[in-house]
Amino acid sequence: MDKRQQKKRTINGENRRNRKTFGMWFFLVAAIIFILFTVRFSYIAIFKDVQNHNLKSQAAKLYTSSQVIQAKRGTVYDADGNPIATDTSKYTVYAIIDSSYRSASGKALYVTNKKKTAKVLAKYLDLSEAQILKILSPSSKGIFQVQFGTAGSNLSVATMEKIKKANLPGINFTQIPAREYSEGNFASQLLGMTTLKTNTKTGTTQLVGDMGLEGYFNKQLTGTNGYRTVKQDVYGYQLADSSTKGRKVENGDNITTTLNNKVQHQMETLVSKVEKETQAEGITAIVMEAKTGKIVAATQRPNMKSETPSWTNALTQQTFEPGSTMKVLALAAAINSGNFDPNATYTSGTWSLGGGKITDWVTSGWGTITYKEGFYRSSNVGFAHVEQNMGAKTWMKYIRRFGLLKKVNVYGMGNETAGYTTFKGKLEQANTAYGQGIT
Repeated sequence: MDKRQQKKRTINGENRRNRKTFGMWFFLVAAIIFILFTVRFSYIAIFKDVQNHNLKSQAAKLYTSSQVIQAKRGTVYDADGNPIATDTSKYTVYAIIDSSYRSASGKALYVTNKKKTAKVLAKYLDLSEAQILKILSPSSKGIFQVQFGTAGSNLSVATMEKIKKANLPGINFTQIPAREYSEGNFASQLLGMTTLKTNTKTGTTQLVGDMGLEGYFNKQLTGTNGYRTVKQDVYGYQLADSSTKGRKVENGDNITTTLNNKVQHQMETLVSKVEKETQAEGITAIVMEAKTGKIVAATQRPNMKSETPSWTNALTQQTFEPGSTMKVLALAAAINSGNFDPNATYTSGTWSLGGGKITDWVTSGWGTITYKEGFYRSSNVGFAHVEQNMGAKTWMKYIRRFGLLKKVNVYGMGNETAGYTTFKGKLEQANTAYGQGIT
């Protein structure tokens, strides 16, 4: 064998050994990788966990649909069962102006005819065609959708349906829960109001009572939201063998008031007339069933419906001096305590007492008159004498028995203010008998 053949054979032998060594190492590496993959997949299959992400829970979320069922807020009724505060929906209109927004079939889902859209919307929104057209044509580029401010918010169901009927491409609505007071200007301070608040944890919106009956009974009226969960496929369809789980919705409780619909409306009309004729800064009026204490009608001006609204209930949250109406209570106390002689006399007009002077509304008075006549003439001096004849301690006892210096605790009304009097000195004590120096 020559040297060339021997060298060639040696090289071929080395190549075979190299290939064999390489094959062994390749097999070993592949086997290790295969074992690692097998262990990893086994771990995932058993523990359903990848980098601290639970695959089972992730899959459950992916193929499970959860829906919150909004609880219906309770209805408030008048004494005859007529609804005066009910649940409804309000709508906000918005317009999509991005021309790339189309359906899967290529149908335009944006505003295609801005002039026509502006003309239709101007019929239902408190905006002119020019104003709407300007909103639909913003100077900035890349804007997907626009809204119409307060003019496009809080739209009624009827208004929303009228706009929808026009079939305007790109015009859509968002729905929000709202409260409807169907009787209009009707005991607004007593009924109160609600505002829309969002739960930061759940992302759900809910009506919350702020004042009046809506605020006082908010917990009872609100109810409890329900929810339901179903398993679905990748296309969003419920799986045939899946069961619906969740919690049943509990609607809010209803409330029936003692308000009489006809009497309340009549009072609202009369009070509005008096307000217009007198330009009064404030008016309160109430009709109560004397034997039971039931409030049949109650209103005030200004109220929540006024041009300059008031957010307090003047009937329970404001104090005032009762004036001459107090004389009825002072007379009742004097008679009940045995300190009133209707035929006794006194000098009317003025009377100096406790370092001050008490004056009748007719300063010259009516001469010497009986206490009976003094009551008829609403004499301040006469009732100052009545209080002095009773004595301050007796009179204060009756003031407290009448419940004048404490809260009435009208059921359903919060933040009530109590009456007050200093009741110090003869003059101040006598003043309370005709309604001054006491609230």
